Amino acid sequence: PEEQQLRLQKHRCLGCGATLGTSMFVKNYLPCRFLDGLFCKKLCHGDEHRPIPHRILHHWDFVPHRVCRAAASFLDDVSHLPVVDVGLVSPRLLAASAALRNVRSVRLQLSYLRDLVARASFTDGVAYLDYKLSGRVHLVLDSELYSVMDLVQVEEGRMKRVLDELLDRLVGMAARSLDLRDWLEKAAPTLRAEDRTIYRSLLGLPIEDRAPVAAIAPAAAAAA
Repeated sequence: PEEQQLRLQKHRCLGCGATLGTSMFVKNYLPCRFLDGLFCKKLCHGDEHRPIPHRILHHWDFVPHRVCRAAASFLDDVSHLPVVDVGLVSPRLLAASAALRNVRSVRLQLSYLRDLVARASFTDGVAYLDYKLSGRVHLVLDSELYSVMDLVQVEEGRMKRVLDELLDRLVGMAARSLDLRDWLEKAAPTLRAEDRTIYRSLLGLPIEDRAPVAAIAPAAAAAA
């Protein structure tokens, strides 16, 4: 495959066009697994390694692979951007990964809780959530949207721990707020039945129908 790639590139670096070859059994080039090409070691390849996004999405493979300098810089620049829609790009991954399903369940619950504290004008809850998310508000706005950094943290187990802690803390704050609970009781007739059921369930209040709640916690049911 490498010889074939050299012929395809006409023994030229894919970055700067320098001649690629072997001298005294030492290659003057290295492969870039992100761009699927060969790059010279003098200018374009520093033997850096990064996880490859398409390998994460299609194989749940987080092993760092060799990448050229340009690819390393690009991957570093976009690693924190929420540009990966897992449900759209790799729907089978959600079914195959228990870690993703568990994180998705917590994110859905946080999404409903954020909606509740915002609608009830519970400013302490909104401020705490925004502060703890530190610019990663996509985590509670779209349960399928991830950055590469998010996916790495899912695999490491860090994201589940952080979101669980955030959920527990915010639920406690909301449940102790008499103003929020008063708003929930007064607004009940105007709320959708599903929203009312989920809000009350998140706050530990009695509910009549638990079916909608099961829909936001598929991972918990699957884990059991």
